[in-house]
Amino acid sequence: MVNLIQRQTLTERQYRRANRVMCLILLVSYLVYIIVEVINARRDPGSDALLRSMVYGAAAAVSLGMCVVRPDKKATAVTMAVCYLAAYSLLIFGNGVVVLAMVFPVIIGFMIYLNSVLVGAGCLAMLVIGAIKCWQVRGDSVLFNYGIMIMAGYVVATVGAMSVIILLIRFSKEDRDVIEQAAAHRERVARTVAQIVSVLYNDFTGMVRDLETVNNAMRSADDAMNGIAGSSTDTADAVNNQAKMTSQIQRELEHTDRLAAEAGDTTGVLGSVVTEGRELADNLMQQSQLVDRDVTQISDVTKRLVNNVRRVTGITGAILDISSQTNLLALNASVEAARAGAAGRGFAVIAAQIRSMSTETEESTGEIEKILKELTSLTGETQKAVTGAAENIAAQRQQINAVNESFERIQQGMAALEKSIGIMGDNVKSVLVANGEIVDSISLLSAASEEVSAGTQQCRQTTGTAFENLGRFSKKVEGAFGQLQQLRETAGG
Repeated sequence: MVNLIQRQTLTERQYRRANRVMCLILLVSYLVYIIVEVINARRDPGSDALLRSMVYGAAAAVSLGMCVVRPDKKATAVTMAVCYLAAYSLLIFGNGVVVLAMVFPVIIGFMIYLNSVLVGAGCLAMLVIGAIKCWQVRGDSVLFNYGIMIMAGYVVATVGAMSVIILLIRFSKEDRDVIEQAAAHRERVARTVAQIVSVLYNDFTGMVRDLETVNNAMRSADDAMNGIAGSSTDTADAVNNQAKMTSQIQRELEHTDRLAAEAGDTTGVLGSVVTEGRELADNLMQQSQLVDRDVTQISDVTKRLVNNVRRVTGITGAILDISSQTNLLALNASVEAARAGAAGRGFAVIAAQIRSMSTETEESTGEIEKILKELTSLTGETQKAVTGAAENIAAQRQQINAVNESFERIQQGMAALEKSIGIMGDNVKSVLVANGEIVDSISLLSAASEEVSAGTQQCRQTTGTAFENLGRFSKKVEGAFGQLQQLRETAGG
């Protein structure tokens, strides 16, 4: 008995589907019942078939309303079962025994709930209603026999329905166990798959990010290659221009080297000239010192000469005085000789000669005095000239000292200049060597720039091809990533 009371607990989704199917079966049954009542009403216009049809319609409306309002509840199934029992009872007691057979589709339909209690209670109610109907027609053996046969069908249908429900519940349990085992296995597999998918998802996510990075890098590389391609051409042109300018610089440096060599030679010559000038200045200084010494001696001699002239002038004055006195004495002697007469004639002659000599002496002395005056004047002028010459020679000696110092500074500057020119020559030679190396390097760089330009063009084409391949690969990865995400969602579900 316990085994006969079995039921399968349905989910709300299952109740929704079962209620809809059962509502459809009941609506068709109610329609058939209404048709039967319409046929009976035509045969017996005075019957209450219309009233029963209204009850069938009300039961159909209630069943449909419950399926609409509460489609996923067990109460909807119970309500539809109660409404059907009421409608079926009116059908049985308002019509013949044959309508008892119309319950079989409904019994089969209620088996969808897999509830032996619901189906068993319904079948028991049907048996009671059928038994009452058979008891009512027991006076008519034919109808009673039909009733008994239909009731036997009720019993067979009830037993079959209960057996089917029990087997279906068992099958459902067995299937549920299998399904639960399969579900558990699938859950374990799903977890494993979910872990693997999670790892793959993370890997694919990183791959997608890497592809995006690579894609961006490829774009940047493509842009850079475009820039490099342009700049390589510009670099090649610039290198060629630099090569021309460097060659020109090489020529200018060679010219500068020659000028530096000539400047070195000129500096050497100027150094020799400065050395000779310094030697001449030294000699001139020595000669100036000698002249200064001679001028000093001349000045001393001139001073002594002036003194001597002055002394001679004094002596000449004395001679003039003596000459005057002699002339006066000669005149007196002549006078005395004239007085003496013949005795004084010889003395007069001597006095005349003395007077003549005195006159000549006076004249000579006058000329000497005149000459001494001129000599004194010339000696004064000479002394002034000698003094001026001494002063000029002193100034000349100072200038010679200054010139000598200038020559010394020039000699030092020329030595420093010669040293600087030597260093400059060495630097120019070093620059020449370095510039030669630069010329060679620029030649190599020009060739390398041309190779880089050609390689850049080829690399640009390769980058474009790689960029296209990367785009196609990215699309494939995105497709795989979408499938992997769908698999992840499925595995997670």
